[in-house]
Amino acid sequence: MFLAEGGTGRGHRISVARSETLFGKYEPCPFNPIMTQSDSKAMLQCCGHGKPVMTQAGEWYMVYLCSRYLDDKYGMLGRETALDPIIWTADGWPMVNNLQGPSVLQKKPELYGAEKEEFKDTFEDTFEDLELGLEWMSPRSPELDGIKIIDNQLRIKGSRYDLNSMKARNVVVFRQKHFDFEVSVQMIFPLLSYCQEAGLVCYYDENTYLKYALYKSSEEQYELRIFEKNGDVEEFVSAYPVRKTNNIYLRISTKGLKRSFLYSYDGQEWTETGKLDQVYYLCSEALNKGKRFTGAAIGMYAFNGEEEGEFYGKFKSFRYMPK
Repeated sequence: MFLAEGGTGRGHRISVARSETLFGKYEPCPFNPIMTQSDSKAMLQCCGHGKPVMTQAGEWYMVYLCSRYLDDKYGMLGRETALDPIIWTADGWPMVNNLQGPSVLQKKPELYGAEKEEFKDTFEDTFEDLELGLEWMSPRSPELDGIKIIDNQLRIKGSRYDLNSMKARNVVVFRQKHFDFEVSVQMIFPLLSYCQEAGLVCYYDENTYLKYALYKSSEEQYELRIFEKNGDVEEFVSAYPVRKTNNIYLRISTKGLKRSFLYSYDGQEWTETGKLDQVYYLCSEALNKGKRFTGAAIGMYAFNGEEEGEFYGKFKSFRYMPK
């Protein structure tokens, strides 16, 4: 019986006990925990919730959860997955990574018969398929017509609810995998009404996020606005006027907790519209509010506000690239 102990934060661990019958009596392993992180400065923390697996080659591994911290504080990438080998002692106890704790570098298992896939850090989607791929997620089930692909365009129906509400369902996000990265989208310039918006979102949950969106501030004026939410209230950060055109490109450049916001009319020449230096709230440690260890994500949304009728944010491409 493999046990997750010590909470899910620092001090998380895996212990094991065994019995000759299902209902016990169970004998604890004499060298428990068989996996934990004892070095508070190491890269991988919060190691636990493990499951043993055996490969086709007869090798044993422990698959377990862990976290990487930015600035030794912020688990922005959520709970990630790690893998370390198991060896069995002469008297039948499993030892993970020779009881050395989690390894930063480990040999990949040889999976006979498995297809070899090329690992790609960069992700790009031009929405040529009829449905979104498995890389994409939504915090909640979208409306039936809320998210669809038509003519190589991802169309997101403007929600009646802003992202600070759990009723906001038309959101499409891609999991953040690095501390430093760039993300950009190509949008067909939408015909917005007053207070409607569509664009990019750096999203953790309805309590903590930031938005970089095309916004209609008056009958004639379009702006790129930055909003952020850390707790109870969504706050307006800045606005940058833009002219109406056929297409517009939005980009968020990230380095740790810093975010730079840029736009382009042709995807070649970029103009910076604003910066944020401390987006620490996009992580599980930002708020003490329920279970928060899913990890930050980046994606697209549309907000209709109180306007009558419908509008769709139309996106022609999405690109995620680590630095």
